[in-house]
Amino acid sequence: MPKSKRLSAKDFTSGPFAPHGAMDVQIAGRLNILEAKGPFNLELIVAGDVAQEQLDAVLNARGRWGTVLVLRGSALASPEAIAEIGRIVQRRGSKGIRPVAFALVVGPEVEGGALMQPHYLAAYASAGIPGRAFTDLEFAKLWVTQIIDGAESDADR
Repeated sequence: MPKSKRLSAKDFTSGPFAPHGAMDVQIAGRLNILEAKGPFNLELIVAGDVAQEQLDAVLNARGRWGTVLVLRGSALASPEAIAEIGRIVQRRGSKGIRPVAFALVVGPEVEGGALMQPHYLAAYASAGIPGRAFTDLEFAKLWVTQIIDGAESDADR
């Protein structure tokens, strides 16, 4: 598999309803980058999980890694979609597929960003994954990289 491969959730859809929103996943070094444009429904989250599974072996082969989720357009998601994110993160963690940190990037222009931010962070926290929200992608990547490298203590997370 190439060093970085970009996959789209739209290529992995199934079920009775069309996915609402869009999600691309890719690996950049030791970062798992998810770029999503909402609003989102359950079907998109499930399709995104299938796309992500295609990259799991590459991520785990790199040792410690982290996730950066960039939200665009709208952060709004159905309660079922948010609950599914929590279930996915917990299931993956139980299989040893677990980021050491989660950064959520939500700019001020993202509809519902402030409202939904705690829900996304809580989904990852439910699996014991430290998370933090950012408005700047580069600061988010830097924070996750510092945790990957062990440069930030638990008290600072």
